[in-house]
Amino acid sequence: MKPLSALVLIDVAKSLHIIHPHAKELAVDESFSIITPLVIDFILGQVVFGPLITTCWRGAWIGFNLLLDNHLFPNHPDLNTAGCVILGVSGINLMTYVPALFHYFCEDFKSGWVFFALSRTFTILAFGSGMILWKGWWDVCSMSGASWNQGLAFLGVGMVIMMCLGNSRSNIGFPLAIRVDSRDKYFHLNGFTLLDPKTTEFSNQWVFLFTVINLILTTFSEVLVISCWFGVWTIEDSLSASWVGSGSLGEAFASCCIGVSVATLTFSVQFWFLQVLGPTSNENDIRSAVLHFCANQVLASLGLVATVSNLRGIWYLLDLILPEDTFSWTLLGSFVLAFSSLELLGIATTLHGGIIQDPKPGDPFLIHGFYTTYFYMNKLKFQCNSKNPELYLDLNGRAPLASSDTETPMTEIPIKP
Repeated sequence: MKPLSALVLIDVAKSLHIIHPHAKELAVDESFSIITPLVIDFILGQVVFGPLITTCWRGAWIGFNLLLDNHLFPNHPDLNTAGCVILGVSGINLMTYVPALFHYFCEDFKSGWVFFALSRTFTILAFGSGMILWKGWWDVCSMSGASWNQGLAFLGVGMVIMMCLGNSRSNIGFPLAIRVDSRDKYFHLNGFTLLDPKTTEFSNQWVFLFTVINLILTTFSEVLVISCWFGVWTIEDSLSASWVGSGSLGEAFASCCIGVSVATLTFSVQFWFLQVLGPTSNENDIRSAVLHFCANQVLASLGLVATVSNLRGIWYLLDLILPEDTFSWTLLGSFVLAFSSLELLGIATTLHGGIIQDPKPGDPFLIHGFYTTYFYMNKLKFQCNSKNPELYLDLNGRAPLASSDTETPMTEIPIKP
């Protein structure tokens, strides 16, 4: 079995698409300590990115609460909830499959202000659509009560269906899953893909049918994610009410402690799973496929608890600092400052993560929380290009010195111990 550091490096390289599609392994030397930037990324996600993302989500939630509840159907809460769900679903569907128009329009403005303005507008619209759907479906879930039993029911049903659909990792957010901005991601919202019409030779009627099915499954998956988050949040509310009391600093602190602990466990366990399974598990081996599936479900479950606990804890801390009953200029300013910070850090697209398909045997296994690692891999890229230029791609998935369509033998490159 290869050293863990080599396995991690291979998996990260696959995740960032710098390995030639026909290459099998990486040739590395002892100078690359890939674990260090990954640990830094995890700490940044916990200490910096998490509070900024939560501030954006909370600000949008309170803003939509005041705006929609007071102006959509102010005297009919049921109609107001239904309107939020419809608006959110419509927005997500448009943001998932219409961005091709943005790309077409921006083709001649890749480095200009037009591209900058349209790309950030898309990010805000996609984020807003997701928040409206989140608010609407959260209100639907709350109609049945907010007890332990209701939370457990929503969590159990949501996780089982998502496991069957193969997108359990959609439940994972910060600090484990951070999305680094790039030009191809600014106009891209991950959706459920039962069958990609672009890769088929079907007629236009079949392409339209599969697009509609993808739209329905994307919306359904988004609802399941919200249901799972509602379940974990409600269960923790029930437990904290009896242990430390509701609305207290102790409740927020306890939730943050749970989030940090579970996130640390998840971050550590994924490397052990990678050591056991390897980066190239055999999908034709039943035992290997079952182990891969079980490991992924464990990571998805732990990641869900870590994400919701962190979000809940930081949210309640912000409630104590900026009360929710008043939408002040301070609250608006905190939202603008948080969003601007995410933009400057280059992770604004994390706000509209979308639906993430679970990895199959042989796919990148680590949870995609890379930030400093993304830039650190540039150093590896240049070294790899100098040694074996036909085997490595740049960070945009293109071969820097050789065409990516060139057939390269599937030879295993030795990794130094």
